[in-house]
Amino acid sequence: MNDTIHIHICPIKEFYLWVEQMEDYQRVAAVLCTTNDIEYYKLTGLQYLHVSFADITDEARLDAFRPEQATRIRDFVDNLLDGTDLYLCCDSGESRSAALASALMHYLGQDEMIVWKNIKYHPNQLTYYIQSIACGLSITREDAQELAEYNRALFHKAISRQRNG
Repeated sequence: MNDTIHIHICPIKEFYLWVEQMEDYQRVAAVLCTTNDIEYYKLTGLQYLHVSFADITDEARLDAFRPEQATRIRDFVDNLLDGTDLYLCCDSGESRSAALASALMHYLGQDEMIVWKNIKYHPNQLTYYIQSIACGLSITREDAQELAEYNRALFHKAISRQRNG
């Protein structure tokens, strides 16, 4: 297990723009989680993993996040070098990628609550739960639900504060 992986969350389009300006890919890796087409030509020379799944919480659907996908992500992360910047990217950079970031931060011994406390993110609780289980973490479905509710409550509190000035 590697605790010196630096985790970043961003939308895929933002990541593509950033990669175009990069000169050195040696310590950069990405997990791209989307059902949209990937612009593979922009990723030449970059260590990445594309995992196609939808931003849903109904695990009965065929396009839901699956344990075998979570295992592939864990194995990918386990093979990264110390000091790697790992970008977790989904379409908007706030749900699937945030869920993966939170689970992987927990797995790597980092503070996952940074993600849950940030109202910019809305981690997908199914993705978080399945990735956590694949990483061998003691997380229950109820834990994932509580964290998602905590995040929603913070978001609603911030909105109310803004409205009431």
